[in-house]
Amino acid sequence: MTVSAFLRREVSWAEAWDLTVPILRDPDSHVTAALVGWSYVPGPMQRVMTDVFEMYVNAKRGRGTIRWEAPRPWTRAAPKQPGRLSEEDRVARARLNELLFGTPDADRLAPDLDAVRGVFDTPEMGDPATD
Repeated sequence: MTVSAFLRREVSWAEAWDLTVPILRDPDSHVTAALVGWSYVPGPMQRVMTDVFEMYVNAKRGRGTIRWEAPRPWTRAAPKQPGRLSEEDRVARARLNELLFGTPDADRLAPDLDAVRGVFDTPEMGDPATD
């Protein structure tokens, strides 16, 4: 699925959501880490070893003590990056919002993707104006 297919309304929100759900269920996904506010994505071995260390410490503490939880450094929020958009980026994002979220002119604007050219220029996604 390309971004231009979504912008041209060839893909519904339901289809896009169905494609997104498996990504959100993957604990090794950077998308999931960003949504839950992790500072980075821990590898499976780091998660397992943290749990094993926590179990070991709690096993040696004795009865009647409060369970100790090992710190999980990845759960600390990533520092916020100050973002400064150029005026061209602001115009492109406003145009994209019009296309995605609708305005009275949304149907008229949908085929015209020149305003968002460059916003999605990555090798994986291609150019939305030519897709």
